[in-house]
Amino acid sequence: LKYLTLNGNVLDCFELLAVRMSKNKKGDIPKTEKWDGNATRYAIDDAIRKIVIEKFGYSEDHRVVDCRLLLATLAVVLALFACVWDWFYPFPLSRDVLIYCSLYTWFIERGIFLVAVDKSSDNPKKKVLWIFSSSMKRFDHKYTLEIKCKSAGVSNHGKLTKSVASWIYEDGQISLPHLLDDVLKLHNSFKIMQEEQDVVEIDCSTGDEDLPKYISLSEEGSRFLEERARCDFKRMMLIAKKLKRLCRKEKIQWKDCSVAVEKIFLLKITKSACTTQPGDNGTMKKKYVLESILNESIDRKIQEGTCLNAHWLGIEGKQPLLPENRSQGRSYVVAEEGMSNIETEELLHQDMNFDQLTEETRELVLELLDGCVSKDETKRFEALRMIQTHVGLQPALSFFVIFYLEGINCNLLCKDLRHITCMLQMLNALLLNPAIRLWKYTPKLLPSLLSCAVNMIFDVKCGDDRAWLVRERAADILGDLLNYFERMAVDDGEDELKIKFIRHLTAIWNDEQTTIPSAYGVLCILRKLGNLVITSTVIPNLRKFDLKLSHLLQHGNEDEQYQVNFVRKFIKDMLKNYVQSALLTDDDKRNLEKHFKHYLDSAQLKNIPDQK
Repeated sequence: LKYLTLNGNVLDCFELLAVRMSKNKKGDIPKTEKWDGNATRYAIDDAIRKIVIEKFGYSEDHRVVDCRLLLATLAVVLALFACVWDWFYPFPLSRDVLIYCSLYTWFIERGIFLVAVDKSSDNPKKKVLWIFSSSMKRFDHKYTLEIKCKSAGVSNHGKLTKSVASWIYEDGQISLPHLLDDVLKLHNSFKIMQEEQDVVEIDCSTGDEDLPKYISLSEEGSRFLEERARCDFKRMMLIAKKLKRLCRKEKIQWKDCSVAVEKIFLLKITKSACTTQPGDNGTMKKKYVLESILNESIDRKIQEGTCLNAHWLGIEGKQPLLPENRSQGRSYVVAEEGMSNIETEELLHQDMNFDQLTEETRELVLELLDGCVSKDETKRFEALRMIQTHVGLQPALSFFVIFYLEGINCNLLCKDLRHITCMLQMLNALLLNPAIRLWKYTPKLLPSLLSCAVNMIFDVKCGDDRAWLVRERAADILGDLLNYFERMAVDDGEDELKIKFIRHLTAIWNDEQTTIPSAYGVLCILRKLGNLVITSTVIPNLRKFDLKLSHLLQHGNEDEQYQVNFVRKFIKDMLKNYVQSALLTDDDKRNLEKHFKHYLDSAQLKNIPDQK
């Protein structure tokens, strides 16, 4: 016991107790001395404990901590008698006590700082035990978090090792959003084992045909294996059908089956040669479904005069049944049929809850959000300038994204071009801020941006250029966001998003039902993506589209003729910039001169630079 005391184990225990007793008030950001390894480790442990108890809703089991404190108390009490004890029982005689305490510390306690119990709401008797332990070597910046999950005799564990610099600022404050993100990833890897376990009741007594018996089994074992395989296959198909329905796919794909098998058996399916399709890459980590990326058509049952102002909807991420500011003498209850168009994804709240932001940050966010939609030009300019230059808005980025999505969805419903323009200006300011990682939200922002640029929601009339400007602004932001996403996410295997997006745009452009304004939005996006996209996508399909424009110019009404002239002027400018900046072969020159002579002057074609 004297040996344990001198080596600091008891002192560490009471240091841990002192740190926990002196922790900050509820809601304050935890702070530590970053150069003290033990203090840093204990502070991160307390932050993880707070996340597990408050975010996951688990109840803490104090038995391990109580046992540790009991041993520490006994050690301190007996240490007072250490001198007399050591006189009667010198070191060789006290080795049994030292061995027991050392073995308990190394193999039972092992840095455990939290034991939590998760009781299922459906089955209170079913308990899941979560054990959180940590370790950090002396003079090392690597913090290791280990989680062990025990349920019904089945045990599983996972480990995360990361530098403390990932969670601690220079002033010693712990970044709870980044720590929460890492803990959630490690924690959710265990939750897969519990999901879909008791979701559906499957009748396995149906008289299906006997499954082939590939191995030698007894009759009872073969019957059990057959029933179990049939049940697991039904569960897999139910999960795959659910994924198909959520992603709005026409058929179940191999990826849906892979996810279903992973949820049931904790196994991953490798794509075989027989399921590989041209253009697929088996190393991709994420697949984005772009077939349904356009917003659904607006329900006509919703009154067009409904004034849904978006600048109070984004904070809590909830869409109220009544708009905040409504005119007098009208009923503005939003019909249930239209709520699917203006729902907010709960995934955007993963970064941080609004209440976790500091009071100054909350006031700043509210002021900036209100200023972005203000009718005062000066106030709106100052808010956009602050968003573009402020270096501390990253923790509140999810709320800006929610605010933008709510604003776009609600104002598309009302066809309010002014508020849509304000939302696009705010998103562009966020994109220009070098301290904000907006590219991570690209898959969530694509549907709304594509709706502004392509969807048939604006009535374009002769002489009214506002809708054209909105489409062009949305296309510019979308192109910049995709290019930035491609550069930043290529190491994560997510560069396939841009390729699939271009294919989807091409399909929209070639659709016979696509209107001229929607085709203009597609052309604006493709032009923003660069000369390679123009060469591979625009030039091969432009001739067919030009024939459509010529037909409308001869047989269309006044508004359609105005739209054709506007789009042709845009195509002329696009091709002019293309031939001046692209490196073209002789075949490319002849093709341009043959099919697009009416867009390009002969002098421009002669001055096209040769490809080296």
